[in-house]
Amino acid sequence: MKKILWMSQHEPLPSQISALKRIFGEVEVVKDPKPFSSAEDIVVRFRSGGYDDIVVVGSPLRDRKARGTWRQAFVGPNATGSTG
Repeated sequence: MKKILWMSQHEPLPSQISALKRIFGEVEVVKDPKPFSSAEDIVVRFRSGGYDDIVVVGSPLRDRKARGTWRQAFVGPNATGSTG
């Protein structure tokens, strides 16, 4: 079973849970409704919970520093390419 962190102040819709099950098989979706202030904040929560994947619902991370942190945390320090 995959453990998915759902970071949103909104409950996931049944269709969203179904989509996660299609992608991952059986899933445990753990909801975290607390606001986040940075990519670092998201990374800390993800790593401390032992999650397999994450869904973040929120405003796009437009700050260049935040995008770099996001890429390094989840892809690796030598990642290249656009993050959005």
